[in-house]
Amino acid sequence: MTTTTTLAADTIDDYSMWTAYVVAALCTLPLSPKEVKTFNTAERVPALAPETEDAMRSDCKRFVAENAEVLATSGLTAVEIGTALWQSRNRLSRDGFEARNAGEAGPFLAAKAHDFGKIQLFIGADSALHLRQMQ
Repeated sequence: MTTTTTLAADTIDDYSMWTAYVVAALCTLPLSPKEVKTFNTAERVPALAPETEDAMRSDCKRFVAENAEVLATSGLTAVEIGTALWQSRNRLSRDGFEARNAGEAGPFLAAKAHDFGKIQLFIGADSALHLRQMQ
């Protein structure tokens, strides 16, 4: 049985948050028909380019640093925060912070995530995953 723990005021599992952020990003990876065929027959998911991994880790750490007090009282787990950060910053429906049981913190955290700007993963010429800013 899997259990989920809520964040203590001074504890956020960076790795769990980052992993959830990456998984949420992968779930929204836009693929051309050719890439879909390649992706479906690949033995593994393309790797994150080093600069992509660094940027995604940095975004997660910055979000926590800037919003630690609100996050600590939101009742959200590290996995929920990582997933909601990706979804909220990219304005993916209402799947982000506002859709989670974070009470008054939800709209506040969603607005803070919006401030990070929209980004998108894409498969580069090197077959690695990269990030690009979106409008």
